[in-house]
Amino acid sequence: MIAEGDAVQSHSFWAKDSNEQNQVFEQFLDLVTRFDDFRVFCYGSYEKAFLQKMRMRSNRKDLVDRVLNSLVNTLSLIYPHIYFPTYSNGLKEVASYLGCTWTDLNASGIQSITWRMRWEITHEETWKQRLIVYNLEDCEALKQVTEFIYSHCLEATPTSGPLSSPKVRPTVARVQEIENKCYTHQWGHTRFLNPDFTYINAVSHFDYQRDRVYVRTSRKVRKRQTGKHHNRQLPVGEHLEITPENCPQCKGEEFIVVPTDTRTNKLYTKRAFDLVITSGKIRRRVIECHGAFYRCQQCGYQFLPPQYAKLDKHCHGLKSWLMYGHIENRFSFGSLRRLLKESFGLHVHEAEIHMMKGLLAHYYQETYERLLRRIVTGVVLHADETEVKLRFGTGYVWVLGSIEEVVFMYRPNREGDFLHDLLKDFHGVLVTDFYAAYDSIGCPQQKCLIHLMRDMNQELLENPFDAELRALTDPFGVLLREIITTIDKLYFPRFASFNPLTRLG
Repeated sequence: MIAEGDAVQSHSFWAKDSNEQNQVFEQFLDLVTRFDDFRVFCYGSYEKAFLQKMRMRSNRKDLVDRVLNSLVNTLSLIYPHIYFPTYSNGLKEVASYLGCTWTDLNASGIQSITWRMRWEITHEETWKQRLIVYNLEDCEALKQVTEFIYSHCLEATPTSGPLSSPKVRPTVARVQEIENKCYTHQWGHTRFLNPDFTYINAVSHFDYQRDRVYVRTSRKVRKRQTGKHHNRQLPVGEHLEITPENCPQCKGEEFIVVPTDTRTNKLYTKRAFDLVITSGKIRRRVIECHGAFYRCQQCGYQFLPPQYAKLDKHCHGLKSWLMYGHIENRFSFGSLRRLLKESFGLHVHEAEIHMMKGLLAHYYQETYERLLRRIVTGVVLHADETEVKLRFGTGYVWVLGSIEEVVFMYRPNREGDFLHDLLKDFHGVLVTDFYAAYDSIGCPQQKCLIHLMRDMNQELLENPFDAELRALTDPFGVLLREIITTIDKLYFPRFASFNPLTRLG
């Protein structure tokens, strides 16, 4: 369908078989490319894929490139920018909403294939006319949808009022107008016509109660509530004097104290906060560390002790407690911040807790490597992997464990190439679920007993009358049960008579 101003012309090209397909495509090229400047509108990616396919067959690739360069997919404009009140963005639904109709009520892309197949079998003119009419009506629908979008995009300027068009019935609104109607919140004070409402609103927040009530009852409480540095108000439990071992510049060991900073005339004091964790309790520990300027007797260099400069505000016990709650108990950083404040009166920002996570990971890197060496040099190694959901996408956690040690390793995918280098010197027994990544590892391998039992059970479910299979699986089940019963009697005599099936019942 060619629209040139107000004039609209319709053309149809029919190929009786696949041999005539190239011929009608050349006719299409002759018709379209006779215009110097044109746009070809389509709906979806089918037409573009078809043109690219025909370009490989055509001898006039320059003309096909002109058509491809002028191709405009109307659906690509609708999908990210325009919202029609329809269940989908299909041409039938969108165009029907704009008032388009089709002669055949059952017309669809799939139905057109059926009509073509029936024409190829019967060569009846009825099926051919149905296809031609259906395609022309699709072109008319696409024309109306494209013109509808084009007309309202011209009107969609920041200074324009409500959008409407005399040619189309639907009312159009910009997203900004809808958001303004749905969300009317404004920053600042709310203006009430009733003065009593104004008074009530002024005293409805918590700060009012805290400031007014606490001020009247206790000066100490008021001071604690209004102080900016809350941790500075905590009583000090220990004092620590930090002295240098040698001069950082000349490594000399003779120096004198310069007690104050001549620029600010202040003593150098830092506080460190920690949690002391014992078997019966957890208590807060506040350490005040004092440092002074020193002058080297040999080179005259003035310096603060390096230990004082590198002193961490949060000690290892506090970091460990926070990370235990975050990793083991899955507390968020915000929950840990509130819990630390309520339980111990310590104020730690969420950004500081996030930084502790990286610091402890670096601190325990050597421990992780030592555990990994013990595992890969042992006699038995259990390995498994599991998928984890991340904020963006997914990843995999690989678990390597022995009887006493376990290591968790993160990988972005399930590829097991790294296992070849990691287990190249492992000569023990590798226990896995027989995932394909473990096949190429050159060591004795054993399947996990639980996985093996499940596989046997699945085979029994699929082959319930296989006597040979039962002769193999029944003794295996008896053997495993005797092993578990024996272990319970030797190491857990209190649970030797426990039957887990009674709990299931």
